[in-house]
Amino acid sequence: MPFTTLKSFEAQITNIRSIVTTNDELRIKISSGEVSTTIAIDDLYWRRYDYCSAILRLYASFERFVIDALQKWLDWVVRHKLPVLSQSDRVITRYRHGVGEILKRASESRFSKINMTSMVDGLASLQNKTDTPLGIEPVFAATPNLRFGEVVSALDSLELLGSLEWLNSFPPLIQCCEAADKTPEGYLKELVERRNEAAHGNKMPDDFWSVALIKDCTEFVLCLATAISEFIVSRMVEITEANPKNQDNSLKLSQIGKVTENLKKHNAFIISSNPVGIWEGMEILVVTHVRCYIDLLKSIQLNGHKTTAWMPSENEEIGLCAVTLPPKKARIYSFCETNWL
Repeated sequence: MPFTTLKSFEAQITNIRSIVTTNDELRIKISSGEVSTTIAIDDLYWRRYDYCSAILRLYASFERFVIDALQKWLDWVVRHKLPVLSQSDRVITRYRHGVGEILKRASESRFSKINMTSMVDGLASLQNKTDTPLGIEPVFAATPNLRFGEVVSALDSLELLGSLEWLNSFPPLIQCCEAADKTPEGYLKELVERRNEAAHGNKMPDDFWSVALIKDCTEFVLCLATAISEFIVSRMVEITEANPKNQDNSLKLSQIGKVTENLKKHNAFIISSNPVGIWEGMEILVVTHVRCYIDLLKSIQLNGHKTTAWMPSENEEIGLCAVTLPPKKARIYSFCETNWL
């Protein structure tokens, strides 16, 4: 589920990049006389306008992604009758304060579409340690903007603990921020501030990003969203492994094996396997201490001989090749049975 939300967010990021790129190409062609228009457009105003539009949409898309991803987390926990939320004081406290905030401000348009009865019933269920669908709105009721600290706080408050360490250790996010010479916290803070200026300023901003810098920021936001998605899935995997006999037997997780050796020259790796069937083209879930992503098995080797499918025995050594080379000690799971993700 978090990966589905991420895919939708990726599509929005692609559209934002495409629009700012197309408009920039069009401006160049108009400036060179290659394209003519019936109405003159001030080039500087146009670039500022595109910048404001992109920043507003980029932040709004990211905010919606975080809200939707955490709603999926709540739905997953409740659907599988896991006591993760109802036995947590931090969840109950955050939800209770959020409900109180919404009830005080119920007349505001921001909260006008919330079903107050369902929301209060949800809080009552939490207090009584029973399972019922929960809306995400109370978690963000007192949050004006999603800065880095607010994102971490929201994750932690819903028993997604360890998010700060995960986000600060997520390799793609580290690389993206190093290239921009920023920290994740500083980068998101700047986006929020620029978004607020674009949304509430009385005039067009004098300090605005070029198309290249807007694209850099879309890459940062996408890396941050990916890190959040992978963190939530890693938590789901952790909980599922800790509850092998879940109440409704709906959570299935088959570990194919653990990576014991990397063969970087051949972009291949060796696993010590479990008796779980594998085949070429199979989707796998790769889990490490800093990543949790979907990949594809490209080839299988047994004692130097290729095969298209295999049912391994316990602790059998098998050579595999995937799109991305996983690190040593990475755990490899079959993604086919994880429709609960």
